[in-house]
Amino acid sequence: MASLECRAVSLDYHLSGEDFRALDRVDVTIADRELVSLLGPSGCGKSSLLSIIAGFVRPTSGIVTVGGRQVTGPGRDRGVVFQEHALFPWMTVRENIEFGPKSAGMPKAQRNSKIAELVELVGLQGFENAYPKQLSGGMRQRVAVSRALANDPAVMLLDEPFSALDEQSRQRFQQEFIRIWKATNQTVLLVTHSIDESILMSDRVVVMATRPGRVRETITVDLPRPRDETSPEFIVLKRRISKLIYEKQDLSAEVQP
Repeated sequence: MASLECRAVSLDYHLSGEDFRALDRVDVTIADRELVSLLGPSGCGKSSLLSIIAGFVRPTSGIVTVGGRQVTGPGRDRGVVFQEHALFPWMTVRENIEFGPKSAGMPKAQRNSKIAELVELVGLQGFENAYPKQLSGGMRQRVAVSRALANDPAVMLLDEPFSALDEQSRQRFQQEFIRIWKATNQTVLLVTHSIDESILMSDRVVVMATRPGRVRETITVDLPRPRDETSPEFIVLKRRISKLIYEKQDLSAEVQP
């Protein structure tokens, strides 16, 4: 069953007196409990497509459905985690996680149970009363993931959530997120510039081309987890995806190896 489906999604902008096509008839289907990456250079429309799926932007044409229902605006069925954590700085870890369920009218006892479950899941025990400024970048992103999960979304949308972290924190949080994903059985769409990250994390990689943004090819990553970046199979897949991205395009400075 398709948890998320984009059918012939196009997006036009009007810039400096001219029409600009950011996305051109993009088709993406993600099955229930699948983790899929959108990979491509800057300007290929990855974040624009994620914003359309989130309901922040209306497509010029085409349809997006989540669980068979057409997306017409933001909704609790989609949890979004941005590159910057976007936490409320005046709220504690607990209050940030609680925000969505409390706004939806969830009873206090149920909220307390939900918060305890998520705090344990992401490894934030003992930091429930800390404020975002008191946490490391990786810990802030854990709170952001928890806040999104607190609404029990059908789909998690991640817009380069690891890119602001240092390399060690990024690798550690990639591994942590895979653990969280397996524990929650979420459907996940991850936007990334990193070829390595897309292979390390995803069931499939949707490789996008630019000018205008469109799907070039979808690659199945049939490698056991945890994945070894030095394995011959990983390297072969990385070369295949690199060729798709760089072929007939001068984009070597825009996509991370």
